[in-house]
Amino acid sequence: MQTEQAVKMAAKLYECRDTAKRVFGDGYHARMESYGQVVKSAANALNCSDVAAATTLANKAGGGMAAICYLAAVVEMTEPSNAEVTGAPRRDSADRSMNSSAA
Repeated sequence: MQTEQAVKMAAKLYECRDTAKRVFGDGYHARMESYGQVVKSAANALNCSDVAAATTLANKAGGGMAAICYLAAVVEMTEPSNAEVTGAPRRDSADRSMNSSAA
């Protein structure tokens, strides 16, 4: 893999982790633990790396939040977050904009 491609892939993986942190709030670490176990099992079954397994799972998920979670989990497995996640899960942006226009 070329260096530029690797950097772009890493950036996307970290973006997935940031998204999962915002969405799950306090439940982030527990969710990532669950998804990480699935990634580990897939890596063992497919005899491949955790990153390759997470990518395979994300592709099979067809996108969406499940795909983001598999990719976020592999980032968390490789480089655990230092900061604790606090707060409630984020609401949908549509809900936020509706609430702000009602005020």
